[in-house]
Formats: sequence, structure tokens, C-alpha cells
Amino acid sequence: MYFLLPLSIMALVIHGNTSHECNDISCLHCRAHLLSNAAISLVDETIKYDGNYYKIDYPMGDVPDSIGVCTDVVIRAYRKLGIDLQQLIHEDIIQNGGYNLSKSPDLCIDHRRVPNIQTFMERNGTSLSILPNPHNYLPGDIVTWKMGYYEELNHIGIVVNKKSDRYPFQYQVMHNIGGGQVIEDCLFSWTISGHYRY
Repeated sequence: MYFLLPLSIMALVIHGNTSHECNDISCLHCRAHLLSNAAISLVDETIKYDGNYYKIDYPMGDVPDSIGVCTDVVIRAYRKLGIDLQQLIHEDIIQNGGYNLSKSPDLCIDHRRVPNIQTFMERNGTSLSILPNPHNYLPGDIVTWKMGYYEELNHIGIVVNKKSDRYPFQYQVMHNIGGGQVIEDCLFSWTISGHYRY
């Protein structure tokens, strides 16, 4: 016999106690906890927003640490866990295709594009509800948005273990939209296009 649980209850079962201490990144709860902490550790308002093309190392390559865009927040947070999205996304592109590339695969830039991270998360992580219910968005979750008048711009961030000052059941987001790598109360500020756990 099976019982369907509300998503908010299922999330509690999956994540358990958010104060749980664990360093095993193979455990989804532990990875989410560690990813949230890693994202929080990246706070730096001095980071200059710069999405230009840079020739970088592979694997574990990064643009200069004084610059970055929204995707670099996600990439850098996972790197603190020893997870290299640059390599993982490049290998997935080569082995499986199906990414929306403007030209041939490029290990210097492909992982720095929101749609490519979304494709990787959809294939290798868990895709979750994008309904605007704050109970569904937990620390360590990856969220993508559509922005702009015509929703032509993509954005990405990480839900972190810091509660909203305005809404007691809502967490804040670590992202970079031009004001540095910052934590802001902006989860539902734009149209959510993706919600993932990886």
C-alpha cells in the first residue's frame, strides 16, 4: 500500500533535520547541507559581474576570482564539495549531446551557461516543482529563473539556510545578478523556470 505525502512533508523526510551534521556528499541531505554552507561562504559584494569569455584550465578551471556571473556562484559552491560541473557538463555534452550550444563544445564556457546547467540537472539530478510554495524550496536546492520584460534572460542561484526576514517559511538565495556574490530574499522575485536537487 502506498500513501501520497504533500511535497512539504516529503521534503522533511528527504532532508530531515537541517542542523544534521554530515560530510558525506553521496547522501542527498548531507550534500544539500554542505552546498548551502559552501554557497554562504562565497559571499563577496566586491565580485565584479563579468560574463566575458575567458580561456580557463580544465578540469577545475575558473575565471579570475575577482569576477563572475550567476553560474559561477553555483560552480564555485559545488567545487567546494569536490564536484566539478565544468568537467561533468563537458563529459555529458561529449557523451550524450542534446545541449543547446551556439557552436562546437567549449570546455571554457559551456558550464557557465544557465540552460546547460539546467540540462545537466534534469538528466543527473532531481527536477522538482516550480510552483511558488516556499515549503518546497530547501537549502541546497538549485533554482533558475526567467527575467526581463520578455523573460528572455536566464538566472540561477542556490537556496541557502538563511530564512527570509519577511516570510518565516521562506529561505533566501545566494546569487550574483550584478551586485556581487550575495544572499538576498528574492526566491519569488522572478518567474521560476527550474528547481533541482543534485
